[in-house]
Amino acid sequence: MTNVLTLPIPEPSPDIWSLFLDSKVSDKTRQTYQSRLRRASQRCGYEEESRFIKGFLSAPVETAFRLRDSLQRDGIGQSDGIHLMALLSALGRFAWKQGFLPYCPDIQVGRRERRYVDRLDAVTELEVEAISSHIGSLPESIQPLHRAVLEGLYYRGLRLEELLSIRRCDLDRERNQVSIEDKFHKGSHVAIPIRESFVQTLSQLESKLLDLEPRAPERQHLFISPATFADHYVRRRAGALIKPMNDSTLNRLVHSWGDSIGIKVSPHMFRHGIATHLAGKGVSIRDLAIFLRQSTSEVQRYYFDRLESTARAVMELI
Repeated sequence: MTNVLTLPIPEPSPDIWSLFLDSKVSDKTRQTYQSRLRRASQRCGYEEESRFIKGFLSAPVETAFRLRDSLQRDGIGQSDGIHLMALLSALGRFAWKQGFLPYCPDIQVGRRERRYVDRLDAVTELEVEAISSHIGSLPESIQPLHRAVLEGLYYRGLRLEELLSIRRCDLDRERNQVSIEDKFHKGSHVAIPIRESFVQTLSQLESKLLDLEPRAPERQHLFISPATFADHYVRRRAGALIKPMNDSTLNRLVHSWGDSIGIKVSPHMFRHGIATHLAGKGVSIRDLAIFLRQSTSEVQRYYFDRLESTARAVMELI
């Protein structure tokens, strides 16, 4: 079996930039990217733009970090910095599709968080255990909702939008599976297996829904606002759909977990956590990609490469 951590990187070719420019429609767009390449090269200390391209293809993420550090050190404007990082992101995706890179580099730009490179953050097993203990100390009426969120985000590795899309009709208790919206085919659903404990927590959510609204339709979402689980909550109009939980509410719920144990967490960190945990246990890239519903190249970039870099950093301390 080929060791995925030592896959050879194709020899960089200066023609990639010409191919990249040719893929753009207008001359104005080509000129814009050419100008950005010149500025990015200068920021990273390359006299020749072709050397910058070769360096980027040899180490895409490291080059992105180098550019980001230069931008932050010199206090360059946020808008211009986003443009330069967007250039590397677009070039990295193009190089991957053309076969110049064995994986698609994860280079993203965040305006709201002022973060140039999306670094991988993952919760640990001990942190998940601490969060689980915290959930056990909450009022019994709200515990099923919190446990269902933890089961879906961590133990099943669901994305935020996949978790919130689960409806009554999506749960199959006999087969221990649930249907979620397919990320790659909008409007369609795919059935995935889930743990028995996740089936039980989802069933508890459905029971709570039926207590609030006995005539709740099959299309009713199972994840609803935490306020509806309060003992004093009263339905104002019978027969109507109960408002589902939105992204902001789920983020606040997860942030409250982090506050309780003294760390900062986000919903996607749980997906990274279970994936990193399984990768460390020896799960293959192919099996992990199936579990996460991702491409093998994305899995290698996010989780297996991170394990190798972490191991190297630890060995340096010995």
